[in-house]
Amino acid sequence: MRPSSDVQATHSGCSADTNRRFAISLDFSGAPTVEEAGSAVSHHHGKRADMIALVDTKGRRLYNSPSYERVLGYSPRELAETPVFEQIHPDDRFKVLEASREARATGVGKDLQYRLRHKNGSWWILESTASTIKNEQGEVEKLVIVNRDVTERVSAEEKLAHNALHDALTDLPNLRLFLDRLQRCHAQAGRDPGYHYEILLADIDGFKALNHSLGSATGDQLLIEIGLRLQSALREGDVVARPLSSSSGALWGR
Repeated sequence: MRPSSDVQATHSGCSADTNRRFAISLDFSGAPTVEEAGSAVSHHHGKRADMIALVDTKGRRLYNSPSYERVLGYSPRELAETPVFEQIHPDDRFKVLEASREARATGVGKDLQYRLRHKNGSWWILESTASTIKNEQGEVEKLVIVNRDVTERVSAEEKLAHNALHDALTDLPNLRLFLDRLQRCHAQAGRDPGYHYEILLADIDGFKALNHSLGSATGDQLLIEIGLRLQSALREGDVVARPLSSSSGALWGR
């Protein structure tokens, strides 16, 4: 299968090394095979991207760079024998399909994140940018998909966001999240006279003495156990928090 003559692929993105925008334009005129065309895209991207794929407008794989096997474990043959959506997480397939349709309709690719199944069965998060290849009539003929593995980055971002709102020891909501939930309950009660909420604040008597006599490790375990027992006694949607270092709070609505 030969690409059409005078076909160009244009891609714009952000360089991870310089954090600046970059653009490339590749002329596939005279390229003898789809594989060579895909290799040309990989060569121009260099180390900016982990994985390069070339697909047609029906989603059929035409080329996958060798880095797919290094990153996700799939050989080129395994990828060629499976539909392009098979490894995509079921909850993400629709948005990937919509992005593909939009690229075909507008000629402009879309950036998005989605989950892809590794050969070992785990789900990895990819950051994807699509570029279009048009034929002589200006119609979108193929898509160049540039994928980066951002699993560790997304995991780190999620952990930072979680830690900002939760107590480091008990993993209960901290004062900031507790006050946010309290404000929401107050706002809902203002809108709905039939809505009521209650707050329970529990202080631990003699906690400092216990810490001093039995050690901080025992004190920490006590706080964790109290948090777990309070959580087990409440309904889904109720909140158990650790707003202060030696107390716990419970908030529930009805």
